[in-house]
Amino acid sequence: MPELPEVETTVRGLARFLDGERITRTQ
Repeated sequence: MPELPEVETTVRGLARFLDGERITRTQ
C-alpha cells in the first residue's frame, strides 16, 4: 500500500466519521 499523506488523511477522516456513526447509533 503506497504511503501517501492524502490517503492517510482520508482514511483517518473516514475512520472518524464511522466512529461518529457508531456512537450515534449506540445512543
